[in-house]
Amino acid sequence: GRFAPFIHTDRTVSFMEASYLIALLPCVAYAVFMYGIRALVLILTSAFLTLFFSIFLARCNHKAKKISLNGVTSGVLFALMLPPDTSLVIVVAGSIFMSLASEMIFGGVAFMPVNNPAAARILVELMWPEHLRGFAETGGRWFSPKSLISFGRTSSSVGSQLEDYHIGEL
Repeated sequence: GRFAPFIHTDRTVSFMEASYLIALLPCVAYAVFMYGIRALVLILTSAFLTLFFSIFLARCNHKAKKISLNGVTSGVLFALMLPPDTSLVIVVAGSIFMSLASEMIFGGVAFMPVNNPAAARILVELMWPEHLRGFAETGGRWFSPKSLISFGRTSSSVGSQLEDYHIGEL
């Protein structure tokens, strides 16, 4: 049996990862538009930490690894899966887990049985379920230094009462 590659193209992996990041830019722009600078802080923190830990763990394992955009892509996707009032502590824990799971446990991103950001989202959901529930109100009130490290929900957080929402809002 032949395992890979499934996609036959002359494009490099770096080109495809850059294309994927470009495709995510409208999602990032919408998150910043709806939830303010706080969403951008979460996205940039997650992307940087995931890239940093991936490179750090590869160097610890003495693997000659060139800088790949895969860590940035995984970090952006993970941050986009989180509510905008998520603590940076949760983002750091998820970023470390993504790097540890892909590099140390499975031997690289290509060998992961599940998507890294999805696995990290499941982990933080299991560890801090009460801090990742509900919906958040929109409007640019999201940048507060205390809220970046606090585990508590902000006063703008809305409970998880689905009956309070119209289907169009969801």
